[in-house]
Amino acid sequence: MIAQSQSFEDLQRAIIALLRTIANSRSFAIWRGDFYDELQKLVSDGEKPWQIEDAFIEAVRSGKMPFIYYFEGTDWDDFDTIAVIPMQLRPEHIAAMRYVHKLILDDVLVHCNDYPICKKHEVCEYGSRESSTADAMDALARIFLKETLGFKEIDVGYAIYVLAKYYNLDVKVVNRDENRIIFKIPDVGVEVWYHHYSKNNRKWIMINDD
Repeated sequence: MIAQSQSFEDLQRAIIALLRTIANSRSFAIWRGDFYDELQKLVSDGEKPWQIEDAFIEAVRSGKMPFIYYFEGTDWDDFDTIAVIPMQLRPEHIAAMRYVHKLILDDVLVHCNDYPICKKHEVCEYGSRESSTADAMDALARIFLKETLGFKEIDVGYAIYVLAKYYNLDVKVVNRDENRIIFKIPDVGVEVWYHHYSKNNRKWIMINDD
């Protein structure tokens, strides 16, 4: 799972930076540049954050980081998109994301009505590519998660919880009752609330831990 050039500590910091960026943006997809800005806050004087970033991105692009996906932009890699989708994507999911991503980069206004998996959702009409690729990946991530996992509502709290557990961050149960569990994730600075009223009424909500 961890690239040979990347230590466990570096991986943890990269994951924390990624999840903090996701939490701050409340989006399942973020710019690489925003991730790097958050990563810089976690390094000490004398360290080289770009080396941690490069090793992490290489691991993601090589398919060694489950639930994390990378979409190359054009020109500046600050505008490459990192998507966090806490489920096993099917080939048609990935194909849809890459299809929509490419059309946006090509400055095509996409309606997606000709693409099966996007057909019934109004998520794919965007203007300038600099402001839209992450938005499109976020919208598609929400569709895939809701349709596949059956949640009534879903936000980035679910992604933060799943990745924090998978990558061995500290996850504490701080409250539990018949219909709700509250998790605290100190490294990311959030609480994640899971409501489970019934099989067809389940939702995840992220709360900033002030």
